[in-house]
Amino acid sequence: FIDSQGESHPAADDAHEQPPVHNSVASTEMAPAVTTSKTDMAFEEAAVQRVRASLAMDSAVDSRIRMCPLFKECPYDFVEEIIGCMRKHLWRKGQQIVAEGSERQSMFFVFWGSVELSCQGEKVKELAEGDVFGEALLLDIVQEWPFSASALAPTMGCEVPRHGFVEACQEHPAAAKYFHGVFEAYARPKRDWASFRRCAALRHCSEAFLRELNEHCEHRVLFP
Repeated sequence: FIDSQGESHPAADDAHEQPPVHNSVASTEMAPAVTTSKTDMAFEEAAVQRVRASLAMDSAVDSRIRMCPLFKECPYDFVEEIIGCMRKHLWRKGQQIVAEGSERQSMFFVFWGSVELSCQGEKVKELAEGDVFGEALLLDIVQEWPFSASALAPTMGCEVPRHGFVEACQEHPAAAKYFHGVFEAYARPKRDWASFRRCAALRHCSEAFLRELNEHCEHRVLFP
């Protein structure tokens, strides 16, 4: 423009050098927008639900194990080790869990569903949520399953294997002493066949008969 004195000056916009404009692909290309498909969203939601369900199940397992009469009086750290060695199972309807006569030394917890116990093909008992079976195998009181166990419906359960139980006892002498007492309490009636003579109906039976009767009895230890 021309000022009042008649001198020309460059335009104000030209007074400052403008940064160069690069028309290269690198400078004008924008990063692609991240989009989430409905399938991805559904998968992520399902994963979150599985995590939540797993956490809830872990909490339920912890609570159930600590409330189990067999472990209720045991030290906290000992029960933690028992929980750490447990195996979770989901059995379909009709699936056999253990077979009669097998040597699988484990104890089982039923968390939901139902389990049928049978001996020589005859139903003995039906177990439901909160029940346990196999304590004698876990404590090595018996070495073979005296019955078969099968799921009557889709069933969730946990297994405590004997090797994990033994390792936990080795780390916790107080718990080992406690379970030795349980073993003795269970085994004593089985050895003491003569206690049958206290029953008036059996008082005059022969020793051989009482021994045979004792062998076929079910011996159990009940916890408060």
